[in-house]
Amino acid sequence: MAPNEEQTMILKARMGDGIAFNKLYQANVARIYAIVASHTKNKDDIDDLVQIAFIKAYQGLNRFRGDAAFSTWLTRIAMNVCLSHCESQSVRRKWTTYFQSPEGIEKIAPHCTQDPETALHARECQHLVRKSIQTLPQQYREAMRLRYIEDYSYAEIEKTMQVPIGTVKTWLYRGRVLLRKTIEEREM
Repeated sequence: MAPNEEQTMILKARMGDGIAFNKLYQANVARIYAIVASHTKNKDDIDDLVQIAFIKAYQGLNRFRGDAAFSTWLTRIAMNVCLSHCESQSVRRKWTTYFQSPEGIEKIAPHCTQDPETALHARECQHLVRKSIQTLPQQYREAMRLRYIEDYSYAEIEKTMQVPIGTVKTWLYRGRVLLRKTIEEREM
């Protein structure tokens, strides 16, 4: 696609012209697919990640300044999507291992006593926390995992989740409130 034509398609797509965005998609999809495929080998993941990259590009068209070529900007989005996916896969494996194995759960259990009744209560509490965490909305759960399990700073969470730092703080606060409320309700 010629640079002038690309600029025209970007302007039209910004105004909601789906056909114009489809032309941008067609001009770039093979390259974005190849980039994503170099980061993961799962066909379903590749398709999903390419789709996510283009959705993010469409949603962010008004933030495209034109300092670089559209294809460069789109490539950066695809790379960020791949990075987020790889990080979430790694964390998902850690969480799955951590929360599904008795050894992982015992890491958060109090080891101050060998009393069976106290140990049983601790396990029940852990189960309650685990179940409550799963009920949180995805964005709260992810923000809390990054902050409290992975020990990310607010700035790192902002970059990873691609949302403003104020949103990160709001999600963390709301996640804590919802978690506390859910646990209190389940204990009744």
